[in-house]
Amino acid sequence: MDLLLPSLVDARADHPRHMQSQLAALHRALASPPHASRLCRSLVTLAPAEAEAELALALNVVRHWYDSVDVARAHDDEYAVARGRSCPRRRVAAGLVVVRRGAGVFGVVAAVAAAHGRGGGWGGAARGGGGGPGRGERRGPARRELVSAARTRAVAVVDRTADVEAAARAIVRARFGFAGQSPYAPDLVLVNEYVKKDFFEACTRFATGVFAARGGSGEREEEKEVRRVIAEAEGRKEVVSFGSDAFKLVEVLDRSTPLLKAKITGRYLPIAICSSLVDAVFSQEFENPLLAGYFFASNDSAKYLSQFLPCHLSAINHIPTQLLVGPAASLAHASDPLYRYNPDMFTEPRPQFVPPTAPPTATLRAVEEVLELKVKGGGAPANLQKLRTLAAKPLRPTGQPETLVGLDYFLSGLLVGTGVVVAGVVTGVVLGRRAWGGWRQGG
Repeated sequence: MDLLLPSLVDARADHPRHMQSQLAALHRALASPPHASRLCRSLVTLAPAEAEAELALALNVVRHWYDSVDVARAHDDEYAVARGRSCPRRRVAAGLVVVRRGAGVFGVVAAVAAAHGRGGGWGGAARGGGGGPGRGERRGPARRELVSAARTRAVAVVDRTADVEAAARAIVRARFGFAGQSPYAPDLVLVNEYVKKDFFEACTRFATGVFAARGGSGEREEEKEVRRVIAEAEGRKEVVSFGSDAFKLVEVLDRSTPLLKAKITGRYLPIAICSSLVDAVFSQEFENPLLAGYFFASNDSAKYLSQFLPCHLSAINHIPTQLLVGPAASLAHASDPLYRYNPDMFTEPRPQFVPPTAPPTATLRAVEEVLELKVKGGGAPANLQKLRTLAAKPLRPTGQPETLVGLDYFLSGLLVGTGVVVAGVVTGVVLGRRAWGGWRQGG
């Protein structure tokens, strides 16, 4: 901390060249063979290929934010006011950023690189308070803390219009890859009843191939609770599971089972059957929003699913590989599947405005005139009327039909409904009178 604080006090950390030098040093350290090998070996729960992939994605994040440092733009923003120009986009570093370990190589590096990408210093905290950046005990206002949505679920939907083979491959890879520990791995799959058989067969085939080639690791402590919940659900005949010691596919038979609301850790894949898109969306209560939604369907069906199933991130007909590495994002910020964090998360807006050469609209010019006249001792009624006329100018027409224009939405519906009822009553009265008249004549 003694080394970091001076760079914040003298604003050295805000200089783009300092940002570049820090990011370059971080990249060199991570890329050096001794450090790289040691980092990969530290990821003991991952297969060698997955460990190398995580390191490569971490280095890619550092490279991205290094390349994103714009020295010319930073200089232009710094001296905008000195040159008589406003700088509405100005942001400054929030200060010291503390990154809590526990999210693997990618999670820590992504947060550190993004923090350096806009200035500021960072420090590492000891393991224990939480499982990733921004988790654990709150010690300040929520806006100063990036809280990882680690317990929020991800859900996949496989519609009858989907490429079932591709969907099964992507879901198996996401759920069973990276030791089954990714918070973005699907916690529940909703499969249309028409493709249920094909989907189960494809999942079994792909999962068997994965573990035959690599083998499964032993059960970790955090998986025991999930295994217990599944065993209890099986005892109540709510689910049935099949697979091997390395993985389990769990078919949900009773939608009241607690497993449908569980956050899954490990190589377990709960699968429930749905009858339609509407059934998939409205048959149960989901988090609002879900951490992620993966929709395997035609474009029209995927549009419906992503519109009515609230998700922090929606992926259509794929599950991004880079999403499976690192911690869950904070739901308070826009999702970034490539880099997880961005420099704006570690900065605060500090816009600067100089007096405008002229008000940007006629209404604002009229406001300035009226208020200036008030300061001078009064204002002519003509000026006030001009201001009222400008402010009350009708809005640009939408180009839509004028039917029911100006009516409240619910009032419009009420009028339409009333019209339908009245039309039915009138029709009944007319037909009744005709029938009565015919009966009398016949009589």
